[in-house]
Amino acid sequence: MRYTNKDYLNYVNNQDSLFYSPNLTKGFDKQKYSINTFVNSKWQHKIDNNWESYLINVDTLPNQGWKIHITANISDAQQLLEVVAKILIPKEVSFKFLPDKYSLLMANSKYADRAESGKFITIYPESTKSFLELLDILTKATRKFEEGPYILNDKQWKDSNVYFRYGGFKPIYAKVNGSIVPVVKAPDGQWVEDIRAPSLGHHITIYQNSLKNQKS
Repeated sequence: MRYTNKDYLNYVNNQDSLFYSPNLTKGFDKQKYSINTFVNSKWQHKIDNNWESYLINVDTLPNQGWKIHITANISDAQQLLEVVAKILIPKEVSFKFLPDKYSLLMANSKYADRAESGKFITIYPESTKSFLELLDILTKATRKFEEGPYILNDKQWKDSNVYFRYGGFKPIYAKVNGSIVPVVKAPDGQWVEDIRAPSLGHHITIYQNSLKNQKS
């Protein structure tokens, strides 16, 4: 069985023990997040322990590109999700979100993976044009909500709850420097590590080089 980087969060918040121990969700608010926007049969709806996903046009979704992340304050996350979903679904843009209040709380706890911290909604625009259009649309739509946690490995857009980074859309792994890691393809066709750490420069460089090659 393969575990994700969030699976351990259910084991670390036991104030009565110095060690990892299970069954720590008791007493926490497990309020589910949900959307009420209509989705037709073209959409794939998936739920796992970490994310609830609404995916469309999966076959044409690129392997990598500009991703948008939305952060949220826990007090109004459900309302923010409803607003964002009403924008994305008519535009047929795939997205996923943390499934419940407990997951959002744990994702922003001191134990959370820094690469995931702050991310409430992840959005997958199919093109650079769609990505650029969505930045301002989502910023305007989420201005009324409280400021969410800062996303460390993204670039913030106009001091808003909207962030972005360049990286993989689909789970592609390759050996880089002797280790199997998530990767994206560089302009020269080589696989390079999709570094998910508090730094954006690596991904900006890949994309800028890609644009230069397209123009030449």
